[in-house]
Amino acid sequence: MKDKKLEISSIISLLACPDDGGELAISEDFLECSSCKRSFVMDGNFIELLPSHRKKIEPTGSVESTYQEMYEHLIRDGSLGKNRPPFGIASKSVPPGLVNDIASELATHVDSKMIVCDVGAGSGDYSLSLAKHCRVLFHCDMDTRGISLARKKANDEGLMNIFFLRCDYFRLPFRHAILDLVYCIDVIERGPLHDKTLMEEMKRVLRNTGYLIFDCHNSERSKLTHVNFANAAYSKKEIIQLATQFSLTVHTIKGVGYIPQIRLWSKNEYVIANFFARIVSFPPARFLLVCRSF
Repeated sequence: MKDKKLEISSIISLLACPDDGGELAISEDFLECSSCKRSFVMDGNFIELLPSHRKKIEPTGSVESTYQEMYEHLIRDGSLGKNRPPFGIASKSVPPGLVNDIASELATHVDSKMIVCDVGAGSGDYSLSLAKHCRVLFHCDMDTRGISLARKKANDEGLMNIFFLRCDYFRLPFRHAILDLVYCIDVIERGPLHDKTLMEEMKRVLRNTGYLIFDCHNSERSKLTHVNFANAAYSKKEIIQLATQFSLTVHTIKGVGYIPQIRLWSKNEYVIANFFARIVSFPPARFLLVCRSF
């Protein structure tokens, strides 16, 4: 939805204070919670909506401990350090072909009337393309450098319906049951307690019959290749159980990323190699689930 500027008041009406869920109102160049009176910085299409206290989640293993340290670093410093680029293609760790594959699947579930949220949006691998097809898109992340990079690209492309929220995904700053589609790519991988807590929060902000789309690492593939061994992984049965635990109906589950990430494949190389890997029944690196709330 290019060149279509939305009324800022209609956007603010979708948001809520991350501390107590109170309504937010515009006051000069910041937002104020009508309940706790806390103020939040707003600069054009950027709003900082971090909670005053983070949700306490005790790590249950080494994977969750690692991500807990990263989380605290982001809260304190805004990024993971100048030598570490934001998550996404910009980090040179994600094959462009895989991003294109997932983006194409996401696009089939978006229409021009939808309010969409990208949770853990990084540098905008998916949010920038999907914003062109929906009514409004919220790009949610905690990394200030990733947000800055995505925001510059959005401004360069003239996207007027994308809003950048620096927020904690355990306390998404939205009213209950307000979003038509929530998607979360390369995030449900950080340990059982982390993943369940995030799933519960995403379900909270999703409308009845709304879509939740997310991916996870395939445990069978991880055993074979030892790729992404630092991430939590799930079997197909386990990830379906996680979704249904939160009253989600799994519409489709698709394997993505059949080829090993031994190099940064170009888009064309990825399509060809991925096709042959699928033909010989090599297990996919990830599962992509399309779920619906009920």
